Amino acid sequence: MTVITPLGSFMIIAFIVLGVVTSAASLAVLTEFVTSNRRVRLARHQSVGTYYRGLAHLH
Repeated sequence: MTVITPLGSFMIIAFIVLGVVTSAASLAVLTEFVTSNRRVRLARHQSVGTYYRGLAHLH
């Protein structure tokens, strides 16, 4: 039988909270990046795939 100590359950909860916060921050950054490039992409009449493949090949 496995016994989880109070420290162990705190670590599990902290890890889950950290994962949720990290996921939310990553989603916010990705959304801001995509929306900030939308006007440029539409002005060039490019699809999403064409525009971002071009950005990837520039690096």
